[in-house]
Amino acid sequence: MGTTEKEKSGKSTIVKLRLILGDQLNQNHSWFGKVQDNVTYIMAEMRQETDYVTHHIQKVTAFFLAMRTFSKTIRDKGHKVIYLKISDKDNPQRLDQIIRRYIAMTKAKKFEYQLPDEYRQLCIIDTDPSRRGRSLVPGNLH
Repeated sequence: MGTTEKEKSGKSTIVKLRLILGDQLNQNHSWFGKVQDNVTYIMAEMRQETDYVTHHIQKVTAFFLAMRTFSKTIRDKGHKVIYLKISDKDNPQRLDQIIRRYIAMTKAKKFEYQLPDEYRQLCIIDTDPSRRGRSLVPGNLH
């Protein structure tokens, strides 16, 4: 097996996990301009999002279809994507649990997210204990 440029240079690559929420489906975002082997994207359909307020079933279905289509689109371009359907038995249905689980599973050293539209989601995602009073992930993850 040949030596990669990364191995030749002696540089290690930080493994990143990036969260994509259902209202952040923009394939023109800078994240998707280049495929990076050290980056995995996580997307999840969650009861937490369908049940916090009453939604019409057609709205929920449309969101999930858009998320699944987006996931396939970026996967087809070569990006690594973990996608959890609402019916998956291993889907904990809670964003904080999903983040912790997949940071551990991917051995990510960096967790990245786009600013959510809703403050309640930011409170779940934000890992800075000085702002939230709790940390969802180890202190070295931001």
